[in-house]
Amino acid sequence: MVLSLLVGGAPEHLSASSSSAIQKKQTRSKKSSSKKKAPNASAKKAQAKKYIDRGKQRIKQKNYAGALNDFQKAHKLAPSKSTQNYIKKLTPLAKKTASAKSSGSAKKKPAPAPKAKPQSPYKLSDSGGGEAR
Repeated sequence: MVLSLLVGGAPEHLSASSSSAIQKKQTRSKKSSSKKKAPNASAKKAQAKKYIDRGKQRIKQKNYAGALNDFQKAHKLAPSKSTQNYIKKLTPLAKKTASAKSSGSAKKKPAPAPKAKPQSPYKLSDSGGGEAR
């Protein structure tokens, strides 16, 4: 048996157990690599802070719908009183500006210009001076 190991051949019962051990290790490594790590609390707070800062910038730009969206995302990550207050204040403003944009865009559309009708050949010949007869 020792000679067969040195030569490179392995007995059947040893190779079967070693191959199953290798397969178990491979499946364990696959399972661990496929798991996604959940972000920890500090990472969530940092991301929420970014959303809050971007929301404040959008308020300055009067983009209330975008700001509301940012504060809602921040509130999902790290709920707080301040984000809740921003959401309460921005919800009616976002609805108001959305309705104003939809009704304003209908008013701003220009009326279609009437198509210019081609003049009849009789009118063109009459306006030509009539001296050619």
